[in-house]
Amino acid sequence: MKSIAKTIVGMGRQNIVFSDCRDDKELLVEKDPLTNEGNFQELLRYLLNIGDITLKQHLKSPSANTTYTSETTQNELIERCAKKILKEILSTDSFC
Repeated sequence: MKSIAKTIVGMGRQNIVFSDCRDDKELLVEKDPLTNEGNFQELLRYLLNIGDITLKQHLKSPSANTTYTSETTQNELIERCAKKILKEILSTDSFC
């Protein structure tokens, strides 16, 4: 799940759009290389292609049949990040 969370945080930092109706399909199946399945999917596929073995193992045999790649999970992780950022901002003495 660490790779998935880091991907979501990285996408947020770079202002890369998350929402896409194609963004929560199964990653370990062959796909047409000319088909774009959305930013999140493509970034996770990139990690798999460069050898993220932990992510591959997680997707092959997820605990409790969950891969943490669904739109619902993406939104939950984004919300948690937002809350943490807001907490950090509000806990600082100045905004400069």
